[in-house]
Amino acid sequence: LGLTKNGKIVILVTGGGSIARIAQKDAQSVGVTHQATQDQIGVYITNLNALWLERVFEANGVHTHALHSGDILHSDIVYIRGGSEPGHTTDFVAVSHAAEAGQKIVFNISTAPGLHPVIDDKLKEDEVIPTITWGEYLGNFSVDHAPGVNTPFDKRASLLAKEQGITVVLLGSNF
Repeated sequence: LGLTKNGKIVILVTGGGSIARIAQKDAQSVGVTHQATQDQIGVYITNLNALWLERVFEANGVHTHALHSGDILHSDIVYIRGGSEPGHTTDFVAVSHAAEAGQKIVFNISTAPGLHPVIDDKLKEDEVIPTITWGEYLGNFSVDHAPGVNTPFDKRASLLAKEQGITVVLLGSNF
């Protein structure tokens, strides 16, 4: 697959996506109202997604390793992990590991192809904002974390990326 060529360190952090949001909503519908418990449901799903992705890569001859904080990273391995704990999204996990590894770029692959402007409370899906500063993003797009929140990039992760000088590139599934 070429992911680990040219000495690049590759870390893949899987989110929970719509499956996590559905599971969290189902839990709410049967009385699970504790926010940390709802978050934990999402964390488990992100880790299931990470395990699935790890097995897919291994089946295709790519050497993988489950990533943990403090791991010494090598360029011939694809490191994979899901969420870590309630209170933030996997966006924060990705930025945290990028900062720990001294990396300055994070690619966020999502079903949404880029960041779209909102004008008069309507999302303009036919337009993409090509570049934006962290200050502009945080002032216009970030929202506080809640279980199942679906935002272009997590507020806490954005603040850490800004602090660490990390650029985030939002890519759609057709990257």
